[in-house]
Amino acid sequence: MSYVGPRRLFPRDGANAYDTHEFLKRQIGSPDRDTSASGSGTNVNQSLAPIGMGDNFTYAPNPPQSQGQGSTSANPSPTGLGSTGITGFADTILYFDSIYANTNSMTNLGQLIWNIGPINSGSDITNCVEIKIEPFWFPNSYLNNGGNGVAPPYTPSQPSPAQFYFRRVFMLIQGLPSRQSAQASEGKKYHFEFYVADVNGYASLLVPLNDTYYFQSIVQSITQMQAQFLLPPYFTPIPLYDDVITVTIQIPNNGQNFTFQTQGGVPLTIFGPIATVYNPPVAVYITGANSPWADVNALLNNPLGTFVTQTTSFITAELSLINTTTDSIFSTVTATMLIPQNRIAFSMRFTSVVGQPTNYLYPCHI
Repeated sequence: MSYVGPRRLFPRDGANAYDTHEFLKRQIGSPDRDTSASGSGTNVNQSLAPIGMGDNFTYAPNPPQSQGQGSTSANPSPTGLGSTGITGFADTILYFDSIYANTNSMTNLGQLIWNIGPINSGSDITNCVEIKIEPFWFPNSYLNNGGNGVAPPYTPSQPSPAQFYFRRVFMLIQGLPSRQSAQASEGKKYHFEFYVADVNGYASLLVPLNDTYYFQSIVQSITQMQAQFLLPPYFTPIPLYDDVITVTIQIPNNGQNFTFQTQGGVPLTIFGPIATVYNPPVAVYITGANSPWADVNALLNNPLGTFVTQTTSFITAELSLINTTTDSIFSTVTATMLIPQNRIAFSMRFTSVVGQPTNYLYPCHI
């Protein structure tokens, strides 16, 4: 149905049609809405007060008001809305890629951290009321008795059930107050539960059982996304492998394969078992190789990538790339290596209340 001119609660004279969109918009934005104990609800604009909740999140609870009190001018509005009240909702869609996660992410505890500003054109997420997540692919790994991951899709050193035995994965957005989450036994909590819909050699498709989380109180500011991945039944953190590492590449003589060693103590098990020929080989992408020979650099920094074919020892792995140059000599060069099989990437939609008209009133539970 289309309307000409301003929307009305009853779009046609004498009709029973009721415009819920317009009614809710007026109710939420009205500064005179009854907030008493006997009233119909809460004046969102005037009952939200900021309270700090750590470095990454702040939220606005609804403080109690005396009976019959219609407004509370002492309590500020949600951030940036001014005195006109809430008039609409706006979406921000962000893409989180583990390649660009913060270096202080605790991957051994299944945690990835991103700063919101660099992803969102320098701005944080403000006045957020819901988060929606889309299905995404998650790297396969297995937990051994020591709690350390063994590179997918290989068997752990000690027999144990497959990582996705229960076909479920939980995501906890760390930093939010405890009541702003789904609650489980023994103080466990999460924000999204995923069904493991498809498992292949290197990754599994995670599909959210409920793709939208509605906050109980407006989250005034989100400066970081701190996602932790957990397994049932004990909400065990899933150790994650590095997907971007620094390597030292040995430049061989003409006609021989390039080999490399990892830096910073990163184990070669992130590619697979030690002293094993990989079938299929593991795809990798190398950047930043800057040797004295331009043709060697062109080989290593090829944007189409190359493969790790095997680990020849506990410290050395071999590339499928063969040195076809004739001017280089045996030496080494430092470079950055991307390992796609260990990468995690997903998109999220953040819905915020805004102090300007928008093309829809959303979300609400009715």
